[in-house]
Amino acid sequence: MTILALVVVYKIDLDSSDTLQSLARQSCTEGLHVFVWDNSPEEASVAKKAWLSHQFQRTNYHHDGKNTPLSTLYNTVIDQGLLGVPEEYQYLILFDQDSIVESTFFASMRAAATQHPEIQLLLPIVKSDDQIVSPARLYYFKGIFWRRPRFGLIKARFTTAINSGMMISAGYLSHYFPGYPPELRFYGTDTWLCQTLSTTHQWVYVVDTAIKHNLAQFCEERTDVKLWRHGEKIRATRFLNRQGFFRRNFCFLYTAMGCIRDAIKYRDRRFVQ
Repeated sequence: MTILALVVVYKIDLDSSDTLQSLARQSCTEGLHVFVWDNSPEEASVAKKAWLSHQFQRTNYHHDGKNTPLSTLYNTVIDQGLLGVPEEYQYLILFDQDSIVESTFFASMRAAATQHPEIQLLLPIVKSDDQIVSPARLYYFKGIFWRRPRFGLIKARFTTAINSGMMISAGYLSHYFPGYPPELRFYGTDTWLCQTLSTTHQWVYVVDTAIKHNLAQFCEERTDVKLWRHGEKIRATRFLNRQGFFRRNFCFLYTAMGCIRDAIKYRDRRFVQ
C-alpha cells in the first residue's frame, strides 16, 4: 500500500514540527511518501531540508512563501501529486504541523484500510488535552464533540473530522470528489470533504489510534490573530450552509449570536463587524 502524507507547515523549522518529529518515529514507514508544503515566508535552510531527507526514505519539500489557502494547495497536491501519477498512491493523509501521532499510527491506518478497502475515509481519534475533538457530530452548523471514543464503521451523515490525520482514498478523490471550493480558505475544508463524501458513501471508519493536537480555539493567542480566525470560521460556516432558505438564515442567526458572544468575551467590537 502506498500513501502520500501531506504536511503543511507555516513559520516553523522542519525539525521543530511535532508532526514531522512523530512521523519520523513511526514503527512502519513502508510505502510512505512524506510531502512537506511550506507556507512560510522564508524557505527552509539547507540543513533543515537535509534533516527532513534523513528522516524519511521518500520525501519532497515545496516552499510556497505566499501562505496559499488550504483549499488551493490541497487541490494542487491532489491534481498534480496524487492523481497526476496514476496508480502510484492509494491514499492521501493530511496533516498540519503540530499533531503528535502514535508510533503505530501508520501501521494501524494501513491495517484498517486493508481490512476495509471499500471505505473511502478513515479517521483517527484526535484529542486536545482530554477532549475528543475529532471525529464529531455536525448538524449543519452546530457541532457536538464525542464524549467517548467509538471505533469501526460510523455513519458518514452528520459526521465531521478535522483535517489532520484523515486518510482519504485516491479512488474517491479521483471519481467522486469535486475538489475544494476557493471560498474555503483556511477553515471548512475538512467539513466540506466530510459532507461531500456523505452524499455518495454511507460509512466512514474510525481507527483505534490517537493523535494529540491543540486546537487554536483552545489556545491563548493575540486578539488580532483570534479575530482573523473568527472571521475565517464565520465565512466558512456561512458558505457551507448557503443552500436552502431556512438553513441559510438559521446559520446566519447562529453565527451572529456567536459574534456577539465573542465581542463580549474579548471586549472587542470588531468581532461583530
